[in-house]
Amino acid sequence: MTMKSRVGLLAVALVFGLASGLAMAQEAGPTIEHTPVTQAQAGQPLTLTATIHSGNGVFQPVVNFRSEGGATWSKVPLLPSGGGAYSATLPGANLTGNIEYYVEAYDNDGNGPARAGSPETPYRVVVASTSSEGKARHVTAQTATGGTPPPGELAAEKKSGGMGKTVGGIVGLAVGAAGLGVGIYGWVERNQEVSYSNAADPSARFAYQAPITNFLVLGIVGTSVGVAAAGVGAWLLWSGLSSGSGPSSEPGSPASPASPASPASKTEGGGFSLAPVPGGAVAGYSGRF
Repeated sequence: MTMKSRVGLLAVALVFGLASGLAMAQEAGPTIEHTPVTQAQAGQPLTLTATIHSGNGVFQPVVNFRSEGGATWSKVPLLPSGGGAYSATLPGANLTGNIEYYVEAYDNDGNGPARAGSPETPYRVVVASTSSEGKARHVTAQTATGGTPPPGELAAEKKSGGMGKTVGGIVGLAVGAAGLGVGIYGWVERNQEVSYSNAADPSARFAYQAPITNFLVLGIVGTSVGVAAAGVGAWLLWSGLSSGSGPSSEPGSPASPASPASPASKTEGGGFSLAPVPGGAVAGYSGRF
């Protein structure tokens, strides 16, 4: 085979390869670039975007979606917004629970579908509820900004704080009693050691100095700790009981009923001012009695 024949065959093979590649590219359909959305708010519209490239135009780009695990897919068209970008908005009425979706498109020759996601492996969107979570966020934000939480939360917080102080007061009193007991024991033992020392021979009194000192320190420390703990415990107990049983001063608590207005009110000098009375009549007196 001559060199010329070889070059000709190579050119034919090259042209055939290019044509096959172009045909395969066209048959593959468009390409889709999409960043999955993973979270949404219940009852709020959800906008999904994608970029679709095709050398032969884009035909019927859609978002297929369903309730998570559902059997039926619904379609929302992707509308062009320029530069190969497309967007679709899922109605808020369809976002009552988690959903699944995938993006799909053909080219103008019907090649495809090209997909981002698929019916077998769709993208999953977690839809957050606004009932309990929104209420919790509202209460948290209101408290953080200095607002007043609802009366029920104030009552629960007040009751919890009162219970904690009551328990702390009881513990404080118990620690104080124990400390006072140790202190009294130290003082009694110290006095007893002093008596033993005074009754002993002068040469043997040095043996009582160490116990006397130890019991003296024990008496001072025990008494001091006992008095301090008892004082704190008493204050906590009083504060806790006051918080738990005091009258409610929360916003929204029913106010004392106002006394009904008198049909006529007495003015300075013994006169009476005009005031409406039942039945729509107006009564009034003047002068002195």
